[in-house]
Amino acid sequence: MPVFYAPAPKGLQDVLFSEFQQLGLKKLKKVASGVTFEGPWKDCYRANLASRVANRILKPLLEFHAYQFDEFYTHIQRHDFTKYIHSDQTLRVDASVTNSILKDQRMVALKAKDAIVDQFREQVQKRPSVDKTNPDLNIIIYGAKNTFYVYLNTSGDPLYQRGYRAEGLEAPLKETLAAGLIYLSGWEKRSSLIDPFGGSGTIAIEAALMLKNMAPGSLRKTFAFQKLKNYDPQAFEQVLSELINQELPDPNEKLIFYYDRNPKATEQAKKNAKRAGVDHLIHFRTQDVTQLLPPTQQNGVIITNPPYGSRMGTSEELVTLMKDLSYVLKHHFQNWNLWLLSGNPTLSNHLGLKAEKKYPVFNGALECRFLKYPIKKGSYVTRVFHRDPEGVAAKLGQMSSDKKP
Repeated sequence: MPVFYAPAPKGLQDVLFSEFQQLGLKKLKKVASGVTFEGPWKDCYRANLASRVANRILKPLLEFHAYQFDEFYTHIQRHDFTKYIHSDQTLRVDASVTNSILKDQRMVALKAKDAIVDQFREQVQKRPSVDKTNPDLNIIIYGAKNTFYVYLNTSGDPLYQRGYRAEGLEAPLKETLAAGLIYLSGWEKRSSLIDPFGGSGTIAIEAALMLKNMAPGSLRKTFAFQKLKNYDPQAFEQVLSELINQELPDPNEKLIFYYDRNPKATEQAKKNAKRAGVDHLIHFRTQDVTQLLPPTQQNGVIITNPPYGSRMGTSEELVTLMKDLSYVLKHHFQNWNLWLLSGNPTLSNHLGLKAEKKYPVFNGALECRFLKYPIKKGSYVTRVFHRDPEGVAAKLGQMSSDKKP
């Protein structure tokens, strides 16, 4: 049986393993930066369509040591690449190399491309052309400490490119990471979920896709495996139909609440949600965090990725933002749980809350912590908002006074 490898966002390997178990994939194994599974190509189709967390689904082809380019070229030619595409199709080779004698990534990619096209010339007297934007065959090479790993990319574009976010805002959260964070939070899809710093709507949209049990890959137009010689369209349609039939009906009430103080962000998030087919499941509102109140009487969860310095805002503004969030949470969200993605521990300290759980994750190249803060009932503390949009401080202060024992 073929073996496939799914790299995960850093910190979400265990989450991906659990997801693959739920998808029924077999012979799972955790590896350094992801999860491998073994099965027919039909399972590869399923993983591409249904995984919310995997970055890509790759097919391992070769693993070897190389210290000279001639040696590297010879190793690449050991594998028969003519079985994947026809000579009139296209290819692209991507390479990433660290701590190796063959450190020139462009030369590594070029040598691999040369080895593949020479193989086509020898076997079928015609070579595929190079397409840097939309190739039929994408080979990915990772090199580390003079060991090279060669993969066939079955996904094409990364799986976080669901297809619904055509318009982005500054520093968007990747869809795969957002889905992983929701999994880590343990949201059971029966209580309210709030994102008070909604941005382009990624957390809210991913939560809505989970609520409907919609396969995120069903939103995409194509996958790279559909261009390969061994592609089985009947098997693909069968898997896709199974996943669509597993979708759930809409809940009786809206459980997902998106807020952002930027009207432009709210409008773009609505468009993104509409493209994903879940806009009717999300309550959208342009609103500052100082105006935040529980949308229902039942306790719920807050999952958010607030600004933390590397993204936007001055240090003073961000400290004030955290203090304002802290005030609102302590006075109006007692017995809720806050899950916060923090790329700046100094800022998160200004919440004045104690984290019950801490998960190390990466938002791109930035090391972060995904923190759980149980919001417990505490003593009343008067606070004046430093940012007071629409004069809401007095209103919230009066509401808190009414609740004072």
